Amino acid sequence: LKQHAEFGNACGTIASVHALSNSRWAYEEGGSGGGGMAAFCAANVDKDADERGRALLAAPELKFASDTAAMDNAAQTACPDRDGPDLDHHFVAFCLSEPMDGDDERSRRLIELDGTKSGPVDHGPVDWAAMEGGGSSPDVLGATAAVVKERFMALDPGNIEYSLMALCKSPI
Repeated sequence: LKQHAEFGNACGTIASVHALSNSRWAYEEGGSGGGGMAAFCAANVDKDADERGRALLAAPELKFASDTAAMDNAAQTACPDRDGPDLDHHFVAFCLSEPMDGDDERSRRLIELDGTKSGPVDHGPVDWAAMEGGGSSPDVLGATAAVVKERFMALDPGNIEYSLMALCKSPI
C-alpha cells in the first residue's frame, strides 16, 4: 500500500491499514464481517501497492474512521493537519509473511511495511517460542524489537522516541 502525497500526513493510517489487512482475524472474527476494512481488502487484493494507495484515497469510510479516531478525546496526541508540514515522527507496520507454497508455518519471515518505501522490507526468519500449555508460536514482538534496536535505534542512539504497539489475538 503506497502512501500518496494527496493523502497528506497519513503514515499512521497507512501503518494501521497494513497491520489490519495482514491480520484478518482482527476484523473477520466475531461475525462483524469487518465492515469497511474487509470490503477494502477484498476489493484490492489483486492490486499493486500504487493501486491500493489510490484506492485508499477513494475510500472515504476508512479516511473518516481514521480521522475520527485521531481526533477523539481518547487520543494521546494532537491530530496533525493532513496537509500540514512534514512531521518528525513516522509509523510503519511489521507483520509475518505467509508461508511460501509447500513450506511449513515455521518458514514465515518478518516483513516491514512502510507506505513511503518502494516495497516490503524482508527482515528475515522469525524464531519460534514455546507457549504456555504447550505448542509454539512465532516471536513477532521479539523479532520486531530486535530490528528496531539494531536497524533504527543504532542510527541515533540518543533518540528515545521509539514506540512499539502489538496487534495480538491474546495478551502477551
